[in-house]
Amino acid sequence: MALDEQCQRLRDLVHNSISDHLYASAIFYADKLVTLTNGAPSDVYLLAEAYFISQQHRRALALLRRDGMIEQDLRFKHLAARCLAECKEWEECLNVLGDGTDPEQLEPEPKDHQPGHSVCLPATICLLRARAFQALDNRTRAVMWYRQALLRDAYCYEAFSALIEGHLLTCEEERELVGELRVHEDDRWLPLLLRAKCKKYNQGCEEMEEALSELEAPYNPLPASALHT
Repeated sequence: MALDEQCQRLRDLVHNSISDHLYASAIFYADKLVTLTNGAPSDVYLLAEAYFISQQHRRALALLRRDGMIEQDLRFKHLAARCLAECKEWEECLNVLGDGTDPEQLEPEPKDHQPGHSVCLPATICLLRARAFQALDNRTRAVMWYRQALLRDAYCYEAFSALIEGHLLTCEEERELVGELRVHEDDRWLPLLLRAKCKKYNQGCEEMEEALSELEAPYNPLPASALHT
């Protein structure tokens, strides 16, 4: 069996073990994979993920820090910061991520990212930075980064939930934020649902019923002009 084929089979085995919650198996085979590929970054990351999922955060962090990999790949930086967050080391978490004093200096959205298929990595980094600031009782910076997470990717529901359920925005700020979100053209229901959730906490029944009525209306993907042809 060719080495490349054997390595791919091991990768599949690791992914399937994680899906089946067989974390010891995932770690065992991922470790062998790293040996076979001489520490290929993607396979090191897979092993670190297996450590993280099995709550071995210190081992994952040590692995990610090896050979300066954290600075080479944004995924490594994010996972390392998540490990620190799980250990409640919020200051160090921000040191790894950078405190992001200027949101415009964040890494750009990946060119191949398709909204509505997954939450983009820059948005998840904004989310983690917000959680770190909130844990450090810096409400202003936390709100800023929760907002940035949503503006980067409207599908980052954790950021929306933190803002709304934590009552971190005024009624007007909630309304403005939802109005700024960009979603896939087929997902018109999403801002309506988010708006309804805002009204649930802050507005009267009439506006909430209006939003819910829009959600319950029959879905038609055709543009309005096409309906009259």
